[in-house]
Amino acid sequence: MHVRLALVALAFGSLAAAGCFRNLKKDPAFLNDPTGKGNVVAPTPPLPTGKALSPAPSAGGVKPPKLELAPGTLPPLPGLPGSPSNPPPASVPDGPSGWQVSADVGDDEAQRKGILERLRERREEKKKEREEQEKKERPVLPPAVDPKNGEPDKKLILEPVDKKPAPIQPLQPTAPAGDLKTVRGLVDEAGKRFAGIPDFESKLTKRETVGGKKQPTEEMRFLFRQEPFSVRLTVTGENGRGREVVFVKGQNNGKLIIVTGEGDNRLLGAGKKLELDPDNPLATSRTRGKIEDSGIGRPIRVLTKFVEEAEAGKRSADNIRSLGKVERKEFASPVDGVEVTLKASDDPLLPKGGKRQYYFDADPKSPSYRLPVLVITTEPDGAEAEYYCFTDFKVPAKLTDADFVVKDRRSR
Repeated sequence: MHVRLALVALAFGSLAAAGCFRNLKKDPAFLNDPTGKGNVVAPTPPLPTGKALSPAPSAGGVKPPKLELAPGTLPPLPGLPGSPSNPPPASVPDGPSGWQVSADVGDDEAQRKGILERLRERREEKKKEREEQEKKERPVLPPAVDPKNGEPDKKLILEPVDKKPAPIQPLQPTAPAGDLKTVRGLVDEAGKRFAGIPDFESKLTKRETVGGKKQPTEEMRFLFRQEPFSVRLTVTGENGRGREVVFVKGQNNGKLIIVTGEGDNRLLGAGKKLELDPDNPLATSRTRGKIEDSGIGRPIRVLTKFVEEAEAGKRSADNIRSLGKVERKEFASPVDGVEVTLKASDDPLLPKGGKRQYYFDADPKSPSYRLPVLVITTEPDGAEAEYYCFTDFKVPAKLTDADFVVKDRRSR
């Protein structure tokens, strides 16, 4: 069996060798073998150019035959869309899904102008659409001609202005506000009431901030006389008990008569009598005002000045406000309140301005009726700067010169 298979294989091998040899004999390259030894010269592969190839001469100087590609062997390569080998379709749809122009079209002037023309037409169409939309949204104006009689509508005819413009009026001072009139009435009544009082006696509660330092509250007996101008203060409270300050205009060589109180001066002790100028630092170190400004006359004068400035337009009327009837714990019945917004120039002790409230006695049965019985001044931040409260009035007090004479009470 094995011997038989081997013979069959040998036979097929011989036939294959004979066929290969026969093909080599018929190959043109084998026939042109310069060596004659059957060496096959492989032809140069054809290039896809459609032109005849001329291979270089062989080593023996014999040129191989020219080989040419048969027509239609390789299909022509298509060009870019729009090129002669790949022309555009006859019609181009609009919109983003339409035919896209390639770089080849940029060289064709006619096609480029066609594209620009279509873009221009599209822009004009959009413009017309917008104009139509604006016409629809634009309000319809009434016709200038009355449709009833065909005559021009008189409502739409503007008559010429023959009148001359009104002359320019100069600016007038700010008209007093309602609050300002109320305050004017209060200060006028207070001025008349105070002018008719020859003298009075009351209790004064004073609280001040001097040089940025808040002073303790002081309670004192206050005596006042109009003619000659006379003031006497006698401290009755715990702070500075026994201190006395007396000033009579035109007497004592214009000096203040001061009797030291408890805790005023360790070296002098209490009860020591001193005579000082009203502007002496020892006399002004613990108070914000001068002795001539003591009492209720100065609040009336200052508030009257503010009202007059507002009436003349030199001060805003809004800076003076009526508070109406106000209940204060210092008094048994409501009092009339007034609030003034102070400017920096109103008080040298308030360089940043502030607010001051005036309260007038509104009880007709009270001896201090219509008089300013409470004055409170605050800094811009609301901190209290002044507090003067007058209570327990005795009007008139029937004061004499003897009531304004003090003696040295210190034991000798």
